[in-house]
Amino acid sequence: MDEIYPLALALVTPLWRGLSAEYKTKYRRTIWGQFENQIRSAAYTTTLSLWYSRVCSRLPIDVRAEDTEDLRVYLTSGQDRALLRIFREEAPTIVTLLRVENEARREAQKGSDADHARVPGRDDRAVVDSA
Repeated sequence: MDEIYPLALALVTPLWRGLSAEYKTKYRRTIWGQFENQIRSAAYTTTLSLWYSRVCSRLPIDVRAEDTEDLRVYLTSGQDRALLRIFREEAPTIVTLLRVENEARREAQKGSDADHARVPGRDDRAVVDSA
């Protein structure tokens, strides 16, 4: 995979995480399409900082504090032209990568939650074959 894709994904991930949960719930059937469209349409500009500003003004995004430093680094990476082209031409690919990443994180979290919910002694018993 081209090295620009991980950078593009790293830029949209904090935006997705910062998107209002109420908004995601209200528009749960169309949210991914809306997000993709805003990523694409905001990319018709000259700098990543303008792109970021446009996306955040069109969607209720409040970037989490722990994501701000990473976001600053990515926005000042000097890859404006390449990233804006990717967002314009391949927004569906970037959003699909984001969805796959989210699903993997959710599955890992489910596995972690299931491990914590185990009852020692009862769930750890070996299954004995009575043949």
